Amino acid sequence: MNVYTIDFNANSFKIEVDYVEVLFNTLDEQYTKLCKLARAEGLDEVDYSDEIAILVDDRGYEKHHNPVFEVIAEDGTVFHLAGKLLFVRHEDEEEQSNYGSVTIDEVYFLRNNLKIIFKGILKETL
Repeated sequence: MNVYTIDFNANSFKIEVDYVEVLFNTLDEQYTKLCKLARAEGLDEVDYSDEIAILVDDRGYEKHHNPVFEVIAEDGTVFHLAGKLLFVRHEDEEEQSNYGSVTIDEVYFLRNNLKIIFKGILKETL
């Protein structure tokens, strides 16, 4: 699967975006690899749109030096998210969430339409 990521590099003081391939054989392996990509032990999911979800560290506000982003979803909902952001296709299964690839067209749409503001770096945690 392919994931669109947004992060902040504290060494260069620049926003970094990437389109990353994540290979897996099982849903458990998929989740583990997505956690590793997000530098997290667990993930929270927020809906950017009906098709696209944002995955972020579920303890992002507990980690010093994590970037904080304000993201406005397509429906106008405002999210304040701490940590590396992973954009994936949201595919609901009956009993669990399954994540799929975002396409190049969706990445292009996000790059041109995503309303995101870098708010800063966490000095103190919650």
